[in-house]
Amino acid sequence: MNPFPTHIMPRSVPLVPVLAALRRLLCVVTVWTCVLPTAHAQLSRLPAPDTTRGTFFGASTALDGSLAVVGAPGANACGTRSGEVNVFRQGDRTTSWTLEATLRPGDCHEEHFFGSHVDASDGRIAVTSNRPFFRESTSNAVYIFEQDSLDGSWHQIQRIEQPDDGRHGEFANAMVLDGDLLAVTTAGDTSGQTYNGVVYIYERRNSQFVQTARLESPLAAEEAVYGASIDADGDLLAVGASTWAREKPGIVFTYQRDASGTWVLEEIMRGVDSFFVPISLSGKRLAIGESRARRDGSGRVRILERRSDGSWELTHTLRPSTPYDHGAFGSLVRIRGGRLAAVGYDEQLAMDRNIDRIVYVFSLSPDGEWKQTQVVDVGDTAFASSIDLLEEMALIGKAGDSVAGEAYVSRLR
Repeated sequence: MNPFPTHIMPRSVPLVPVLAALRRLLCVVTVWTCVLPTAHAQLSRLPAPDTTRGTFFGASTALDGSLAVVGAPGANACGTRSGEVNVFRQGDRTTSWTLEATLRPGDCHEEHFFGSHVDASDGRIAVTSNRPFFRESTSNAVYIFEQDSLDGSWHQIQRIEQPDDGRHGEFANAMVLDGDLLAVTTAGDTSGQTYNGVVYIYERRNSQFVQTARLESPLAAEEAVYGASIDADGDLLAVGASTWAREKPGIVFTYQRDASGTWVLEEIMRGVDSFFVPISLSGKRLAIGESRARRDGSGRVRILERRSDGSWELTHTLRPSTPYDHGAFGSLVRIRGGRLAAVGYDEQLAMDRNIDRIVYVFSLSPDGEWKQTQVVDVGDTAFASSIDLLEEMALIGKAGDSVAGEAYVSRLR
């Protein structure tokens, strides 16, 4: 299903939004990243190997060095919706990207949804196959791929299954790969909230990822279901928990790995006004997207920084330069160094449904303030289904059941 609203035009439209729409149309036609109203930067479209609708190419994305990884969990690679992952490589000192490999699991079969989540780090790629059916027998797993140093081919080197009875929900609900660390969550019982989710921690030992820890929420599932989202950077880990309720806020848990290798719970952050609890870690900065925040539902992104005592201090609250009622700013968020990207709708035009989704880019200025520097927009509700950042580059997916999936690389200012 496509969870995003369709593009419906109103019977009468105010003049200013029409002019804004014309500017966006110009950006789409010329294939540029818009930095409204005065500048633009290059936007490149990756060569999708399959232009069939419903492959959900772009549902997951990851950047690592010169690699761009794009999941297509709906692709009919070896059966209906078996899924696949495409690996692209950037040419030396060029902006061109070529398809280097198409990854499929060794046990590929229909309804596998391989590519639901992807991540890449240190030349390795982690991919999930995830079917969201609670407490049923599924093939959910995480697959690790590495590249042969001689011929450049990619090979599956490991398949990781859920290590227990699965009563805490389907495996691989969310996943992050950070160097030699792999963290995978389960979804918990999102209906009856009887069982909470868990986080499985794996560390690479002798070329294989071995489970070294299992984290559980100290709170009951009724407060929030643990494992909705996850991110890691070095010895820091953040886990999101959702109430899966329209009006109830979520929770973020932060952990630090101590000298003995134990993950210690540092802080429980309540009141996160978001359904999916988007989070992103970069160094000692944590970004939290809150797409339902504020009375008008325009949304916000909060940035917190970790103090030496392990506590987290709120340093900035970001909003778009032009907030829109029910604009859902903060639906997705990604922070890397001094850049942050947040997804939201572009406007509402006094309608019940939004027009399309865009990516707002913020940069940390020398005076310590985060300032909006760009808006990336291709004029489609399926745009920004996923996003990743790396230095001055963003990889943005466009996936939906009624469109041919696409992925774009944007140069950031």
